[in-house]
Amino acid sequence: MQLNQQLQYLQQQHHQQQLQTAVAQSSHLLPQQAKPQSSCIFIGNIPYDSTDRDLCDTLRMVGPFNLFRLKLEKATHQPKGFGFCEYKDQDVASSALRNLNKFDLNRRELKVDFANDILRSLSPKQEQMLLLSIKEVYERYEKENNIEMINRLINALAENENLMEKLSAMLDRQLSNTN
Repeated sequence: MQLNQQLQYLQQQHHQQQLQTAVAQSSHLLPQQAKPQSSCIFIGNIPYDSTDRDLCDTLRMVGPFNLFRLKLEKATHQPKGFGFCEYKDQDVASSALRNLNKFDLNRRELKVDFANDILRSLSPKQEQMLLLSIKEVYERYEKENNIEMINRLINALAENENLMEKLSAMLDRQLSNTN
């Protein structure tokens, strides 16, 4: 192994030990009544030099997840520094929030929150970008004739009534701004 690879490996092992210790020590901190509304979390302040493997290994340390989506610039395909992770269930998402928020990844502190909590603080421009992103994903799957992924997208949105209400309100605002 090259020296850089050895250092990266040691750093990943250290991060994994830190996270496992934190999980063990803080699992009792979240009250039972403070359950999240979703199993999807927002991860921000992701280092631009992080690899997919770094990110997935870090996210997997708190538990299994279904999907991680790193947002990329459309033109350059470079990372935007944030993404979304859909965990297997709400308990694992809660653990991710407790243990990954302010977690050091490649000398940057991650910012983690439940994805639907992020919606409350979006500017009109950010709302527009979110709605366009959802449309873009749907159209891409439609173009690929990927019915399974279209159904998964629709079901994921439909399963969370609160999220649907927020997205509908955003869409109404965006439509009223264009008229």
